[in-house]
Amino acid sequence: MFYLPYLKMYHAEHISIHYVMMTAYDEEKDCVLIYDCDREGMIELAMSDLELAWDIEKNGVGDKNGFIKIRLGDNLPDKYTFSRNCLLKKRESKFREKQNILGISAYEKIAKVLPKWKKKFPEEDYRKALISITEYMGKVPNEIMGVKEADIPYCANYDRLAEIFHELGQEYKHNLYYYGRYKKTTNEQMTESDKFNLC
Repeated sequence: MFYLPYLKMYHAEHISIHYVMMTAYDEEKDCVLIYDCDREGMIELAMSDLELAWDIEKNGVGDKNGFIKIRLGDNLPDKYTFSRNCLLKKRESKFREKQNILGISAYEKIAKVLPKWKKKFPEEDYRKALISITEYMGKVPNEIMGVKEADIPYCANYDRLAEIFHELGQEYKHNLYYYGRYKKTTNEQMTESDKFNLC
């Protein structure tokens, strides 16, 4: 993100990894056309900036010149089927697969020692430690970055998932999809049966 000129972190702060969707290459301008989750609309990114941004050290979530190739077939499913299949896969990954990156015991240890770090470490070391912890959440909080403006809410993206359910529920009149919005207004808890019948 240090080399992405449309971001506030341009030539200011390094983040371990950031994903963009590359859709085309303009040979005349020598740039790629991308979509970034933090921006609306298509963005032109010079190849010189892309090459610098791509030249990262290998870490827990990526490697130098890493990319994921997505090829769409000719017979794409309708929106409802596509959404349902994606949510089913996400459900399986969250409820069936064993998570081994960071366990509960590690979070408990961080919760105990973190309040002491501000007094224990110099201010800049403390800030860098917070960046190191939060960069794997997808975005470092603005306050840590020194950006004086409102920040996105940190809800582990469950708020975004709830909005997806709400929109799909409204469009397809599907009660279980609509649960994302329903839960917000009724404050009811989702049962295990709800979770596995959601799709």
